[in-house]
Amino acid sequence: RQLMTILAQSGQRSAALAHFADCRQILADELGIEPNAETYALYVAIRDGAFAKATTEATNGSGQSGRYGNEMANAEDAPAASTDSSIASQPAPTTPRMDWADAPAIPYFYGRAAEVRQLEQWLLGERCRLISILAMGGMGKTTLAVKVARGLSGSFEFVFWRSLLNTPPLADYLQDALRFLSGQQLSALPTTLDQQITLLIEYLHEQRTLLVLDNVESVLESGRAGHYRAGYEGYGQLIEGIAQREHQSCLLLTSRERPHAFEHFEEDFPWVRSLTLDGLDTTAGHALLATRGVTNQAERTDELVGRYSGNPLALKLVARTIQELFDGDIAAFLSDDVPIFDDIRTVLDQQFQRLTPLERDILIWLAIAREGISLMALNQNLVRPSTRAELLTALRALQHRSLLEKTEEGFSLQNVVSEYVTDWLIAKIYSELEQGMPDRLVHHTLLNTRAKEYVRQS
Repeated sequence: RQLMTILAQSGQRSAALAHFADCRQILADELGIEPNAETYALYVAIRDGAFAKATTEATNGSGQSGRYGNEMANAEDAPAASTDSSIASQPAPTTPRMDWADAPAIPYFYGRAAEVRQLEQWLLGERCRLISILAMGGMGKTTLAVKVARGLSGSFEFVFWRSLLNTPPLADYLQDALRFLSGQQLSALPTTLDQQITLLIEYLHEQRTLLVLDNVESVLESGRAGHYRAGYEGYGQLIEGIAQREHQSCLLLTSRERPHAFEHFEEDFPWVRSLTLDGLDTTAGHALLATRGVTNQAERTDELVGRYSGNPLALKLVARTIQELFDGDIAAFLSDDVPIFDDIRTVLDQQFQRLTPLERDILIWLAIAREGISLMALNQNLVRPSTRAELLTALRALQHRSLLEKTEEGFSLQNVVSEYVTDWLIAKIYSELEQGMPDRLVHHTLLNTRAKEYVRQS
């Protein structure tokens, strides 16, 4: 705090903020904790200009950021290793200004080396303007975004992170972003949304900036995959503007669903990219479980990672349960056959509630099938009649929601999704039988008699 205060009082506001970010990352990496309340309050005060001198911005603008500013910039400029020479040659700004807001600390990071390299290449090598990280809940989208954004922060002049989890209006987001990018010098905002977006993109053109929007699915509508909720359509306008207009910056977003029109942007513009995140591989899954005390049972650990589709959130919950209730015995846990836990169930509940009736029926039949099935077989199983166009639309929506997989055998579900849907269906049928209205049992048999024997046994 003393060094932050000295830097801020001497007019080196950016260096003070960079020092905070650097120390925050060290605390997260080494101890898994956040700075205390007093330190964070000092950071907010410096960020909001409480220590600003009249000459601060002019000094920073001339590049004379001082010894500490340069040291902090060098500390921040630490992207993951890459063999791409164009990435290695990228110059780093001297004192990046960063507002991480509610970005979480990452005490541990497992695997994902290929994904990190890919995002580095898109951000620095190809200088993409719009990138999405897509996956179902619990897969680690936010963790990956934090890892990459912090690692590459030294290659940008500004880094601005915001989560849409609490559905902030676009006007609030633009106000915060514009004031941050102007160095708190913007006294009045333009009056219209178009003007505000235009001004933001002008800043993105003038100074290399990394914007991160986390949890974009929060502003998307239930029942219509990728479409924006009423009152939040402006976010689509913002994303479209960033995709289509000329600038030197990038918007990195995470979402459980692919936002509307994103596919078209990818087809039309080479600087728009999407990364669909799969589960952790077995090596990373072993590492995650080992940090939580679940070790020395390699074969069983492989089975555990596979059962939960490498979903990091599910594996963390599983590890806790194995330690607390099964004395670290993976085999005993697996034989007990309790696949879904409250936290991951909550995540899947949120996604399941957003589905249309047809989308829900498709997931139910795929869960009953327990293996990949073709489009024709799926259409034959559905009790409620639907046209081919409706079925294809629903399948695409499920893919956009990161709930459906396409394999050589046909359409299928991740194990964790399949187990969740099966549990959901059984609970519904049980409830309906108690009420004397067995609607689900009439529409869905719990056993596919045409399936292979081992599938029916499962």
